Formats: sequence, structure tokens, C-alpha cells
Amino acid sequence: MIGSAAANVKPEPATNHTVMTKSHQSGVATAKQEPVEQKSDIKPDIKPDVKFDMKPDLKPDVRDESGAPEGGFPHLQSLNDAQFGAVTCDNPAVIILAGPGSGKTRVITSRVADLVLRRDVRPENIVVVTFTNKAANEMRERIQKAIGPYMTGRLQMGTFHALCAKLLRKHGYRIELKSNFTIADRQDSEAYMKRIVKAVDPKCTKPTNYLWDISKFKARNQGPADVLNAVSPGAAPWEVRKAQLLADVFTRYQDELKAHNILDFDDLLVYGHQLFMAMPELSDGMHEVLVDEFQDTNAIQYDLTTMMCAKHQHLTIVGDPDQSIYAWRAADVTNLHKVQKLFPAASMIHLEENYRSTQAILQAAHRVISQDKKRIAKQLYTNNPMGHAVFAKGHLNSQREAEFVCNQIRGLVATGQGQIINGDFAVLVRSGYLTRALEEAFVRAKIPHRIIGGMRFYERAEIKDVLAYLRLADNPHDRPSFERVINVPARGIGDTSVGHIIDAANALQISCYDVAKKLANKETVPGIKRISRVKLAEFVAVIEKLREMAAQPDTNVADIIAYLVSATKYEAYLKAKDAKEATTRWENVQELLNTAAQHSASLDDKEEEKNEDDDAMDEDEDEDDDRRDKPTVDTNVPLRSFLNSVSLVSDIDQETDQSKVTISTLHAAKGLEWPVVFVVGADASQLPHSLSTGPAQIEEERRLLYVGMTRAERLLYVTWPERRTRYGGDEATIRSPFLACIDGATFPKTKTLLLTTTSPTVDKSLLEFFTKMRQHQVEHAPNPTGSQPGAAGTPAAPTAKRPLDLDTDLPDLVPVLKKPRPPLAVQGSAPAAGGFTAASQLPRTPTPPSGGGFTSAAALLRTAGAPVAPAKDRRKKKATGAAGAVNAADQVLATKPKRGSAGRKYVSKK
Repeated sequence: MIGSAAANVKPEPATNHTVMTKSHQSGVATAKQEPVEQKSDIKPDIKPDVKFDMKPDLKPDVRDESGAPEGGFPHLQSLNDAQFGAVTCDNPAVIILAGPGSGKTRVITSRVADLVLRRDVRPENIVVVTFTNKAANEMRERIQKAIGPYMTGRLQMGTFHALCAKLLRKHGYRIELKSNFTIADRQDSEAYMKRIVKAVDPKCTKPTNYLWDISKFKARNQGPADVLNAVSPGAAPWEVRKAQLLADVFTRYQDELKAHNILDFDDLLVYGHQLFMAMPELSDGMHEVLVDEFQDTNAIQYDLTTMMCAKHQHLTIVGDPDQSIYAWRAADVTNLHKVQKLFPAASMIHLEENYRSTQAILQAAHRVISQDKKRIAKQLYTNNPMGHAVFAKGHLNSQREAEFVCNQIRGLVATGQGQIINGDFAVLVRSGYLTRALEEAFVRAKIPHRIIGGMRFYERAEIKDVLAYLRLADNPHDRPSFERVINVPARGIGDTSVGHIIDAANALQISCYDVAKKLANKETVPGIKRISRVKLAEFVAVIEKLREMAAQPDTNVADIIAYLVSATKYEAYLKAKDAKEATTRWENVQELLNTAAQHSASLDDKEEEKNEDDDAMDEDEDEDDDRRDKPTVDTNVPLRSFLNSVSLVSDIDQETDQSKVTISTLHAAKGLEWPVVFVVGADASQLPHSLSTGPAQIEEERRLLYVGMTRAERLLYVTWPERRTRYGGDEATIRSPFLACIDGATFPKTKTLLLTTTSPTVDKSLLEFFTKMRQHQVEHAPNPTGSQPGAAGTPAAPTAKRPLDLDTDLPDLVPVLKKPRPPLAVQGSAPAAGGFTAASQLPRTPTPPSGGGFTSAAALLRTAGAPVAPAKDRRKKKATGAAGAVNAADQVLATKPKRGSAGRKYVSKK
């Protein structure tokens, strides 16, 4: 059951430590050029209410003779005064209010480096919590440059969910949780919920609404009992009945998950909270805790934060109340104020210098957000150019609005002299359904585009099939996975037979897979008379082989997947099911296999590093006899680690594609940036949304527009339709009221209007910006081995049918001729002399092979019938009940990786 007790953390008042800043350091001014007068017309005239103290001198080991940061600490170089203070502040509690584009990621990564390099904090004692896996991977790459890959790999870094999952895998037995639990995805949860609601509330037409309500209660660390307690004494009968239904569904849902050793995404935090309650000593090894995007934390995440820093009471949080846009999913911006009360002596530092946007964009965005009179007073400023005024104009309807966007993109690309590409543009909408008109217009205009929040790689049917097999092998109690793959490929075991198996499992109180094993072994099972036992035996033989392979700690997950698709003849199944889509789906399976190979390679590297430091890592645990006597689970078991990582990849962790325009919701765009941004559909029914009626909701909608506007680096468009089709009819709309504050507004000095109805053109200043950006991309091109899995083994979410780079040194377990990405969409030629990089000099992928791009299926995988060296059966066991049912069961791709880099080659065992 879900506990409702909050963390009872009462830290002692911190001593009044101070912050080091460069502005009061003797010698710093003489070591630098004379200060240049601030170019910005919007330098803040509002000072923070809470100021941080100044420390006149750095410690001797931080400064050189000139008074500047010593060369031995490069992470302290090139920071502005506020950033420097945030990085070097020695107060145990630090609150950093970081506006958009103010370099908060650099501050966090530099502070981590400072803790390790200057203050000698052991990396394994530092916890860094991020909002997304993508943010964690970006920080990991930056930190690695400062402290090296070995030290970086020892950090405790990831999302709340990832960190809790890791702790639960290792210590879950302390709260009676089996370590091989499965993390349910959205479809698994929906499948459970539909069955439960059908029995409890058959008239319900949207069972997923229950999931949404349950998720909000879990975000507050509340259970079914809290649902009933939330009903007010004078509530109407229908409200009481609704609460009773929700509590009943909630209880049944949790019972179902627990019976099959499954946790949904919210449960990772709920059980993580329970684990900290049972093992408060977990915080002993968490000397420094840093949490990013703190304004978006919910109640249970706040509790987890206080639990992590309970022992040492060292906490750094980074957030921006102006970017709090997730109250609809239980985020609580007041958590920032709670930290202030918990640590009254905390240092508060404002990061207000913006490095992203032009002055025009910042001034317009500030006018929007400053209408919230209750916000913490602060204002961004920049040394970037004035830039173009913000384009703001209405259009006849959504179709005309979409056509305008297409025309603007094509025009800017055409006149950009090869420097402006499709990947420089983003189109942001308030609601997902508004992308339809945009998609249609982009297709007509033949403009390549991608949609953030579209179907994720791991949600594709073929990927879910393979992962379901792997999850069942790891956790035989995983009923959703069993139901998904028992008849994939077709084995003549239909829904009726599966229903009988489920009934028998419930009656016997065993798993569905155990029932299948009994039937495969020709045992009698009550209620089941007619079923294809031979086909079941084949299925069981495959699962048992997968379990045998997974039990070997040195098995590569790519080997397991390769055996699986060979033994089940999965490619033939795809062709039989849909010949037209088979090639694309098979390419996705290849990409999953390559991702698994990279993941296993990263685990090999981590294991080598871990072996060198095992004694030091176990120092804190040796004091606990109970923990020492109980065996803990190795979270680096390859298959379990891989499944854990792919379950934690979110839809906003997808890779970017520089050849395509991005279409996204405003919420999904948070944390991202583009040179050119269109905020479309900005009418009064969308911003604020028609369902947002209360004052707090209205202010969140205002913040949402602010977030969208501050994604833009150089050009910002805000458009809206003057008529919109709704509920089958056509009605007039008006511009968002949030934009009224910009009407007629000008800069104090230049008197230049902030809004314009004149479309921007590519001038010299804009070309210089894009040229420098292109040159920077060439100079800092990513390593050809591609994105590496994170230190915790978290892979970046692959793009469906993602073409692989021919230069990538990937394992040759699956010999593939990789199809290249299309060349960058550039138009026009660069001038012979003028400083612009010619389009031909931009990074491109190799041309496709003359054979058409991909090899035959026979060349992709050695199938079960192909000559292949038989693997040694380490357990010396014969297949039970169905010996020889699957010819491939005794053959597996006998390849093992040599230890080395993540891009290693595979060598067959002889």
C-alpha cells in the first residue's frame, strides 16, 4: 500500500556561510580588460529581494598570483559574477533562480566539478537529479570534460525515477519488493485499468481517466484511503459515489500490479519513498544533493529531496518560478518556498544574464511575464544585439496561418545562403491537436518535419514485442508481457485460450507463464482441455533459453535479442503480417539490437572501473550488519539493466534531426531552443486555454507563453487565426489577451516598437549569427561513435528507422549496410568571398550504397538454420517438456565482446 507519511526532516539552521564572487576579488579587474558598458536597454532595474553575501577572497588553492581562478580549475573560467557565486558558494544550502538561457546547465555542471576538484567530495557521494534523461546525458557529457569519465561514472545522476529504480533494484527486499520487478509502460497500465473498470464501473467510457486521477494522488504520495478522506463532509451523493469508485479501482489496480511484480512509473517514486522511510541510512552516502528544475517537482519529489539530504543537509536547487508550467500534473511551485523555510540561512542567487535571445525577444517576453504581480521580481538582460522586433499578426484561419509559416521557412532558407536549414526552426502550439493543419501544410510544401510527442521508438509494435519477450524472461510474473507475446508470432493460441490460462493462473495463484509451463509439460490444468501444447512447448523453450542466457552475467543483450528474433522467425512474421511495412519494422528491430549492444558495452566499461574501487564504495555499508548479511542485487545484470533503462526513456528524450523542422507543444519545448520560433494558434481560446479558468491557472497559461517566447534565439513569430473551426462550426476568435501588454511598447532609448507586422528578412547580422553557428557545429561535431549510453546505462531514445552512420564503429553481430541521413536541406550557394561556410562544406553523411541501402534479411541475422557454432549450455540442462521443439533453442549467436571502448567489434568464439 501507498504510505502517506511525509519525510520528517528538521535540519539544524545552517551557519551563515558566504558566497564567493568575482566582483569583489582584488586583482581580478586588473587581470581583465576594462569593463565595457552594458549594451542592453533592458538591464534590470529591479534588484533581488534576497542578496547573497560577498566573500572578498578566494581560498589560496583557488587563486593564482593575479587573483584570478587558478589554471588548475578550468571549470571556474569564463563565468559571469552570478554564475561564479553559484558555483563556488560554500553555504550548505543554495537556491539558484535561473532565468531561461542564463547558463544554468553550466552552473550545475561546474558546481559538481567544483565539489570534486576543489572541495574533494567523492563523486559517489554527489547526487544530481534532472528532469529528463536527455538533460542528465547532456550534463554527464559536460561534467566528463571537467573531471573525466571515471569520476563522472561514479556520480549518482539521473531523474527521480531513474535514481529510485536503481535503489529499488538493489535494496527493494527491505520493503518486500522483488528485484526483478517490471516497469509498466502506459499501454500496460491501460490494459490493467480497462479490465478493472469493466468489472467495477462498466458504464465508464474512458477508463484511462482513472489512471490520470490515480497518478495525481500518487504524486502527492497518497493512496486509496486518501481518496475517501478528500471528500468533504457536505459533498453531494454523486461526489461520494465517484470517490468510492476511484478508491475501489485504485485498490484493485495496485493489487494487480503487486501480484505480478510490476511497478508503474509513479510507483517508482512511491516505493522509493517507502525505501527511504525503511532505510534512512541511504542518505549517509548522499553528501551533496543537487536538483534541477525544482519548480516542477511535486509533493513526493519534494519529500524525496529532503530525505536524500537528511543526513548531511547539503542541498542545491535550481529553478525558475516563471517557468512553472506543470501544475496540471501535480507540480507545486511552492516547493521553492518550502526549501527556504527548511533552510532559512540558504543563499539565494539570481542568474539573469541571458545568452540565448535578442534584446527584442527578451523585452517582449518580460512584458508578458511581468503582468503576474505575485512573481519574484527579476528581469533578464543580455549583451546580444537588439535584433528584429517580434512578428505578431492574425490570419484568416488555421490553414492560412500554417501556409504563412511554411512560406516564411522556405523564404528564410532560400535567402540564407546555405547557412539556414530546416533544423533551425520550431513551430510551437498550445494543444497537440493543433498540429493537424500544420502537418498538412508541411506535407503540401514538401518541408521535412518531425513532431515531438509523436509515436516514440519504444512504443512501436515491433519494439514492444521484442521487449515483452525480454521482460517475461526477466520477470515470469509479468502478465501483460505474457499476454502480448504468447501468440506472437501466431501459435494458434487465441484470446479464448489466453483467457483460460489467466483463469487457471488466478485459481492456482501462480503466474500465467507457470500455467503455460505445466501445459507444455503435459500436466493437467483445471479448466483447460483443448490447447496447442506443442506450440506452448515451443514458446516455453524460447523463454527458458532467454532466461538461461540472461542469467549469465557476461551475456551481451544484443546476443539475447539476436537469438530471440531468430528462434521466433520474427522477420518472417513481420512480412506475413504486413509486407509493405515489414522492411521499416525490421530496421527498427535492428536499431534496438544496436542500442542493446552499446548498452552492454557501457556496462563492461563500468564493471572494469567499479572493480577498482569496490572497497571504497562499500565503506558506508559495512557498518550495517543486516545489510551486510543480506545479498543485494547487482543492478548491472545486463538484461535487467537494459530493460530498466529503456523503461525510463521519456518522449522528450528523443534525438534531434537537423534536416527537419520541429513541431511541438509548448510544454514539450521546455528546456529546448531554436534560432527561429513560431508560436502559432495564440488566440484567446488557447492562451489561456478555455479550460483554464481560475486565477492560478490563468497565470500558469501566461508562464506557458513566456516559456514559448524564450525558446527563440534570433527570430520570434507569434500568430493566431481570426476564425477557428470548433465543434463542427466556424467561429471568430481574438488574439490572446496576454499580448495586449506589448502593444505600442518600445525600447526606452531607441523607441523601436517591440511588435511588428513586417516579416523579418535575412540581413547581415542574421547571416553572421547563422554562419557562426554552422562553423561551431562543424568544429564541435559529435564523435562518430554516436551518442553513448549514460553512466547509469540509459540509452538515448533511438529514432524509429534511424539510419546509422557508416563511420560508426558498431558491433558487427548484425552486419548492416547503414542508410545515411538525407543531406541538410540547404539552398543557394555561398559567396566566393564573404566568410560564409559553403553548403558543400557542411557535415554530411556518406552517400547510399548502390545496392539500395539495406542488405537482405539473410545477411542481417544468421537464422536458426544457418551454420553457426553451438553455444555451450552452461547449466547442462535439457529443455523441459518440449525437447527439440525449437531447433534454434540449442543454437545462439556465439559472439562475445572484447573489453574496450563502447564501439567495440564483436569476435566469434571458436
